[in-house]
Amino acid sequence: MLFSAVCSLLLYLLQNFIM
Repeated sequence: MLFSAVCSLLLYLLQNFIM
């Protein structure tokens, strides 16, 4: 699903900001 892909992408970006 597109929604799940967007969610996973946001989580990936969020982890990069935290790191």
